[in-house]
Amino acid sequence: MNLYYYLIGLALATNQRMSAAELADAWDAHSLNAKVTELNELTFAAYRNALVKVSPAEGQGAVQTRPALGKRQTGTGPSAMLVSPSPTKRSNNNNKDGLSAVDALVTDDSARVSLSPSSKKNVIPRTPTPKTAPIKLPLFSERPNVGSVVATYNPHKLPALEKDGTTTRLCEVEYDQFDTNVMGPYRYMFSPLEDRVKALDDRILEMGQEMQDQFGLKPKETNNDTNNNDDNHGDEVAPMQAVGVPGQDGVCCIGRICNEAHEGKLNDSSILLEGSHDFSGGRRVHLDVSKLTTGFSLFPGQIVAVEGINAYGGKMTAQRICEGSSHEPLKTSAKELLKLHHDTDHQNGQGLKIMSMSGPYTTSDNLDYEPLTAALEEILMQKPDVVIMTGPFVDVTHKSIQQGKVELKLEGDEVMTVTHEALFLYMVSDRLRDLYEISDENGEE
Repeated sequence: MNLYYYLIGLALATNQRMSAAELADAWDAHSLNAKVTELNELTFAAYRNALVKVSPAEGQGAVQTRPALGKRQTGTGPSAMLVSPSPTKRSNNNNKDGLSAVDALVTDDSARVSLSPSSKKNVIPRTPTPKTAPIKLPLFSERPNVGSVVATYNPHKLPALEKDGTTTRLCEVEYDQFDTNVMGPYRYMFSPLEDRVKALDDRILEMGQEMQDQFGLKPKETNNDTNNNDDNHGDEVAPMQAVGVPGQDGVCCIGRICNEAHEGKLNDSSILLEGSHDFSGGRRVHLDVSKLTTGFSLFPGQIVAVEGINAYGGKMTAQRICEGSSHEPLKTSAKELLKLHHDTDHQNGQGLKIMSMSGPYTTSDNLDYEPLTAALEEILMQKPDVVIMTGPFVDVTHKSIQQGKVELKLEGDEVMTVTHEALFLYMVSDRLRDLYEISDENGEE
């Protein structure tokens, strides 16, 4: 047995309060279980773990070891070297230097086993883990730099907006929406499946009709003569056909892009084209885009017109793709612009003031919606023409939302657990309604 590892094992046994007989029994058991016959640098780590497990003082303290011993103290010749262990005695320094028990072992011949200075530097003394105090978040009311301007775009070209109390600036906001959206009295995500299917099908029909009008698409039966003309190979679009109908001639199909995998990102091998229920019976075919020579961009739910060949009915090889028809840009005549900006019933020569903000409108430690209250107060002070508010109004990553503790504070320090809809109603909708009421009382629109 290597003397170095024997001494370290002896130090381990001393720290673990084991006798010499227990140390020998531990080695016999370990050598049989691990099938080792010699204690060296390869087998010592497993033997040390075995000692710690069988020791009476297991778990009472950590054992420090050394990567290497220094030079042994020798006498005048080889016979003075420390060859075999003898009963040991501890020095009286009580390990004040933070060294392990191996450094305190002294033989009867006073041949002390010491560590080299380089190895002593590797000793990491055990230090208790400090208890970290909980982080106290600053209050929203104590936030610094309230109302400060962070950045201004083109400040030298922006005229100052003068407030005129005698003039009411009016601004009409209109927005466009699809008439095919589900508009029934349903809660969010609780609309019936039949209504959703009908809305999606109406979307295909509506946008398909726009593409037919814009690109002059015609059904196949009304365009047979043109299609059979061999001299007609210009930029004309192939005649329209229902999705999933096999044929050897080029056709044009209108449908929705779908993902065959239902999960993950759309790729070249998972593109499906779904037709409408009225024109195509809701059939789906694989869409091969490997023959396209121009760039394209597709996403699930996109309504497209595809020109290609569907030879067998289950797979359509696309030759051209129309990624939808854009709406005509809104146009305003010069006369209307002059009236909007300079008429006394509108802007009266003043600039249009737009305020935009985005959620979440509450801090991360409560659901009091203090930032929303501060934003509404700023709206009352600035009196903008248009206010654009985007969500989220109820943040799904908020700790109270994730823990399912959506609570409202009532009078008398009472707390009531509510749903997400009730939270939005009491904390957001009511405050917006109060803003409108205050504006009406001040004669503002």
